[in-house]
Amino acid sequence: MKLTPEQIQGVLELEPRAQVNRLQGDRPYIRVGYWNRQRDLESLNAGLAKLGLKAEEMDDYDEDTGWLYWYVL
Repeated sequence: MKLTPEQIQGVLELEPRAQVNRLQGDRPYIRVGYWNRQRDLESLNAGLAKLGLKAEEMDDYDEDTGWLYWYVL
């Protein structure tokens, strides 16, 4: 799935501090509260639904930094 410019802009309006990565890749993702879980997935998806998107929360453990959270779109 490749994000359209409108979807990218919509995500940035929804989450101004979000980092949107792999915009034109098969699995674009966003980072919101990357170092700690600062976002309720349900409310994030409520906003993303207006853009035709849905996020899945992913977590990753790094020995140096601890848990990292990001969201596959």
